[in-house]
Parts: sequence; structure tokens; C-alpha cells
Amino acid sequence: SNMATLRSAVAKVTEAWKMAVTKRSPLEKAMKDFNFNTGYYNQIGLFWHDLLPHSPVVKEAFRRLPREEREAIDFRMARAFLLSANKSVLPKEEWTKQEDDVPYLNPYIELVERER
Repeated sequence: SNMATLRSAVAKVTEAWKMAVTKRSPLEKAMKDFNFNTGYYNQIGLFWHDLLPHSPVVKEAFRRLPREEREAIDFRMARAFLLSANKSVLPKEEWTKQEDDVPYLNPYIELVERER
């Protein structure tokens, strides 16, 4: 089914992402860590893809995410909104970790672009 194909594409993207993160050189890692940890969005529990500008393609990709994924995003956005309104961040152990910050929309974006 289409859903199974997407799930395996998402699994592949996730796998590749985690591999890329572990294969970085020490200098590359230090620079990426610095940029990531001063990036703020991870400190309020967001993922990079939560913040993608909403072009028609991205909107459609979001729409196709499984319901539980969309609910997780809504939760992260609401929590981030409250934190930024209160000018605070999450406790450090709850920050989004680099290896978890998977570009989760990529398979959906590719699918939408192929259909256009």
C-alpha cells in the first residue's frame, strides 16, 4: 500500500540521518553541535521540519502525515508557543537531540512533488 511505502521511506530517511550524524568528524560535530545548541528551536522542543515555510507542497506534505504525527507536531508547536511567550526554554534533558531531529517530511515532499 501507499502508506507502507511511505513508512519504509520515512524509516530510510531516519536511518540515513542517524548514520550521517554518527559519521561526522570531530570538528564537524563540534560546529554542528554549537549551531544546533544555540539554535533555540531545539531548546523549545521543536524539530527543524516543524518550522518549514508552508509552501503549497509543504502544506500538502503535512496534510498527508499520519494523524499521530500531526498531533505530535501540534503538541510541540503549542508547547513551543507557550515557552516562547514566557521567554523560557525546556529543561536541557528535554531539548530535541540532533539525532532525533529527522527531516521527517522529506518522503512526503518528494511524493507530492512527483505528483505535480
